[in-house]
Amino acid sequence: MLSRGEDDETRIAVLAAYQRGFRIVFWVGAALAGLAFFIALVMMKQVNLDREDDEALKKEAAEAVGEKKKRKEGEASETSTM
Repeated sequence: MLSRGEDDETRIAVLAAYQRGFRIVFWVGAALAGLAFFIALVMMKQVNLDREDDEALKKEAAEAVGEKKKRKEGEASETSTM
Protein backbone atom coordinates (compact mmCIF):
# COMPACT_ATOMS: atom_id res chain seq x y z
CA MET A 1 0.00 0.00 0.00
CA LEU A 2 1.17 3.51 -0.87
CA SER A 3 1.69 6.16 1.74
CA ARG A 4 -0.34 9.35 1.60
CA GLY A 5 2.48 11.32 -0.07
CA GLU A 6 3.16 8.64 -2.68
CA ASP A 7 -0.57 8.33 -3.36
CA ASP A 8 -0.83 12.07 -4.12
CA GLU A 9 2.25 11.94 -6.37
CA THR A 10 0.80 9.00 -8.29
CA ARG A 11 -2.54 10.74 -8.68
CA ILE A 12 -0.85 13.89 -9.99
CA ALA A 13 1.26 11.90 -12.47
CA VAL A 14 -1.72 9.90 -13.74
CA LEU A 15 -3.85 13.05 -14.07
CA ALA A 16 -1.10 14.80 -16.05
CA ALA A 17 -0.78 11.78 -18.37
CA TYR A 18 -4.55 11.72 -19.00
CA GLN A 19 -4.58 15.45 -19.70
CA ARG A 20 -1.71 15.14 -22.16
CA GLY A 21 -3.36 12.16 -23.87
CA PHE A 22 -6.75 13.82 -24.20
CA ARG A 23 -5.17 17.03 -25.44
CA ILE A 24 -3.50 15.10 -28.26
CA VAL A 25 -6.76 13.32 -29.11
CA PHE A 26 -8.63 16.65 -29.16
CA TRP A 27 -6.16 18.37 -31.49
CA VAL A 28 -6.04 15.41 -33.87
CA GLY A 29 -9.86 15.28 -33.95
CA ALA A 30 -10.13 19.05 -34.49
CA ALA A 31 -7.58 18.92 -37.32
CA LEU A 32 -9.40 16.03 -39.00
CA ALA A 33 -12.74 17.82 -38.68
CA GLY A 34 -11.30 20.97 -40.28
CA LEU A 35 -9.72 18.94 -43.07
CA ALA A 36 -12.99 17.08 -43.70
CA PHE A 37 -14.88 20.41 -43.87
CA PHE A 38 -12.60 21.83 -46.54
CA ILE A 39 -12.55 18.60 -48.54
CA ALA A 40 -16.37 18.52 -48.49
CA LEU A 41 -16.49 22.20 -49.47
CA VAL A 42 -14.28 21.58 -52.49
CA MET A 43 -15.97 18.34 -53.55
CA MET A 44 -19.57 19.53 -53.12
CA LYS A 45 -21.38 19.94 -56.40
CA GLN A 46 -22.92 23.38 -56.86
CA VAL A 47 -26.58 23.28 -57.84
CA ASN A 48 -28.35 26.21 -59.46
CA LEU A 49 -31.71 26.80 -57.77
CA ASP A 50 -33.12 29.11 -60.45
CA ARG A 51 -35.96 27.66 -62.53
CA GLU A 52 -37.06 28.65 -66.00
CA ASP A 53 -40.72 28.80 -64.96
CA ASP A 54 -40.05 30.65 -61.69
CA GLU A 55 -41.68 33.93 -62.74
CA ALA A 56 -44.81 32.17 -64.04
CA LEU A 57 -45.14 30.20 -60.81
CA LYS A 58 -44.80 33.39 -58.75
CA LYS A 59 -47.57 35.06 -60.77
CA GLU A 60 -49.84 32.03 -60.35
CA ALA A 61 -49.23 32.00 -56.61
CA ALA A 62 -49.91 35.74 -56.30
CA GLU A 63 -53.18 35.33 -58.20
CA ALA A 64 -54.21 32.38 -56.02
CA VAL A 65 -53.48 34.35 -52.85
CA GLY A 66 -55.43 37.34 -54.18
CA GLU A 67 -58.44 35.16 -55.00
CA LYS A 68 -58.29 33.53 -51.57
CA LYS A 69 -58.21 36.96 -49.88
CA LYS A 70 -61.19 38.14 -51.95
CA ARG A 71 -63.19 35.02 -51.02
CA LYS A 72 -62.27 35.42 -47.37
CA GLU A 73 -63.27 39.12 -47.40
CA GLY A 74 -66.53 38.23 -49.15
CA GLU A 75 -67.34 35.59 -46.55
CA ALA A 76 -66.53 38.03 -43.74
CA SER A 77 -68.83 40.71 -45.18
CA GLU A 78 -71.67 38.16 -45.62
CA THR A 79 -71.42 37.03 -42.01
CA SER A 80 -71.30 40.61 -40.70
CA THR A 81 -74.53 41.55 -42.56
CA MET A 82 -76.45 38.70 -40.97
